[in-house]
Order: sequence, then structure tokens, then C-alpha cells
Amino acid sequence: MHYEKLRGRTNFRKFGNSVHYMKIKRIPQIHSTAFGKTQWLKLAEKEMINEAQTRVFLFRHERAAASRFEWMSFEMEIGENNNRKPAKLTRDELAKLGEEHAAKHVAALGYRIVKRNFRFGKVGEIDIVAYDGECLVFIEVKARQDNSYGTPESAVDARKQGQLKRVAKMYYYVNAISEAVCRFDVIAVDLFGNKVDIRHHKNAFY
Repeated sequence: MHYEKLRGRTNFRKFGNSVHYMKIKRIPQIHSTAFGKTQWLKLAEKEMINEAQTRVFLFRHERAAASRFEWMSFEMEIGENNNRKPAKLTRDELAKLGEEHAAKHVAALGYRIVKRNFRFGKVGEIDIVAYDGECLVFIEVKARQDNSYGTPESAVDARKQGQLKRVAKMYYYVNAISEAVCRFDVIAVDLFGNKVDIRHHKNAFY
């Protein structure tokens, strides 16, 4: 922001709903970054600039100061937000994020993913179906943001294992697979803050 070099012409400044007309003398070009409030007031005392010009300067000076304060407050707020703990994910968001991490993990191991979220009616769902070489792998993914309810692996109990076995049988039936060796893996994903910890349990149950 700077104040232009004015050449004795009439300038217009609007304050509220009224317009002030003033004759402005030729004065040096003034930059707000290098010319402060004190220097301007000294010029005003020497009558090098008139009262109307001083009001304009003070108005702009105060507005710029307020803007700098607002920007500084905004930066402080952003900094505080960056230090806050990540918000809790919903159950569906957590499950989806855990499955994404698990899918990338098994893909990096060379598994060929053939199906994600295979569901058979009300029987249940298998998160990832993949091939590890010639072996068909049914993968159950469990993710946690904390250990309030135990580790992710502990959620795959006997009841859950029986459900996964029933869904696996339906996968064989739907895809007309007569002969294929299979196994059941469990992938646990811990999402604590910005840290991701993955534990892959092969042949977790039979």
C-alpha cells in the first residue's frame, strides 16, 4: 500500500456516507511500510499536510494494523489446531481407512486382490479376498484408534470366525470354485494419532 504523489489536484475521500473534498499539495511519495504514524504526525505538525490527509492516513493506518492483528490471530489459531489431537473417526470411516491400509499392505506383499467387501445376504461380509500365489486368502481387517475395547485382533473371536467361514463357503459357491486351497488371515491396524501400525496374522484360524 502506498500514497500516490499528488500534483495539486482535488482529491476525493469518502468517510461513511459523506464525501470530503480537499485540495492536496504536492508531497513526497510515502510508503506505509517505511513511513509510520509518528513520522506522519510530525509532518502534520509542520503543516506540510492538512488535517483531511491526516485523517485518511490514520484511518488506513489503523485499518492495516487491525488487519495485521487479525492475520496474526488467524495464524495462531491455525498453529493451535495443528497441535490438537486428530478428531475421532466414525465407525464406518475407521473401518474404511483400516481396509485401505490393509489393501495397500497385501498388494505390496504381492497378493492379487480379486474382491473387496464381499457380502452374502445376512450371513456376513469378508473385507478382502486375494490370492497369495495359488492360495485363496480371506482377510478380515480390524482397525482401532485406541485400545479402550482391546486390541483389533481380540475382536475376531470364535463367533466371528464361524461367520467368516460361512461367508467363505458362499464365495466358493457364487464363484463356482470347486478346488482351491484357502486360508484365513487377520490384519490389525492401529491408527494412533498420525502413526499407522499394521500387524498381519497369517493362518489366524482354521
